[in-house]
Amino acid sequence: MSESELTDVELPPLEEDNKNVFKIDNSPFELSLRINTFNDDKDEIKFIKAVEKMVRFSPEYRLWVDYIVDTLGQNKCEFTGELKSETSVDVHHHPICLYTIVKALIDDKIKKHEYFCTYDIARETIELHFQNKVGYVLMLSSLHEKYHNGFMQIPVEFVSGDYKYILTHYEIDKEEYNRILLLCSVHKDDIVQSWSKNNYPGLKDQSTEVKQIENNQTVLVKEQEQIANNQEEITDEKILNIMSVA
Repeated sequence: MSESELTDVELPPLEEDNKNVFKIDNSPFELSLRINTFNDDKDEIKFIKAVEKMVRFSPEYRLWVDYIVDTLGQNKCEFTGELKSETSVDVHHHPICLYTIVKALIDDKIKKHEYFCTYDIARETIELHFQNKVGYVLMLSSLHEKYHNGFMQIPVEFVSGDYKYILTHYEIDKEEYNRILLLCSVHKDDIVQSWSKNNYPGLKDQSTEVKQIENNQTVLVKEQEQIANNQEEITDEKILNIMSVA
């Protein structure tokens, strides 16, 4: 199966029922498994981060990553060409981060007055991954960190997956939407790639280093021979001077 064969999968909607409500007889209180809103932004942020954690640590997410690396053969950094077998290479969500994907799914349910829980959102998030409807880039762990620290850009040509699906099927906050469009405007011609695999600044080719060492050793031997010759000449001169005095 190739990347292009990951097709849309239509799943039936979750059934709403009264079985997932915790209620005790003769009590005026009840606790529902699902919600359809948040008390404040702080609660929503906690909910989103909880879903993110569920997704990243799920066996299904690991299967998705392994499929990209082992089956699709995307096993090297897009910037340097270094293989995952040589160093640490991460799968980075781009240009839409996982947090924004999760938030978009939640906001869509709130807009439609649908009830949901963390498991519902995590399932739909994983489904988007398996339907190849998220964008991602493989990059060195150190470069991944550098990107999140704001010191590098990622060309949109490096992105795999249908990242445009989220933009066309879900509403995203205007500020975040504009930020995503800005990320999509970065192209390969806009960045300067000054180093790559086996071509780091300051890293010489091994054969060149060996030759340099051999040359240095040759020069050192010649210098030592010259010093020895000079010492012999000085010795002979001293002997002649002594003999002439005598």
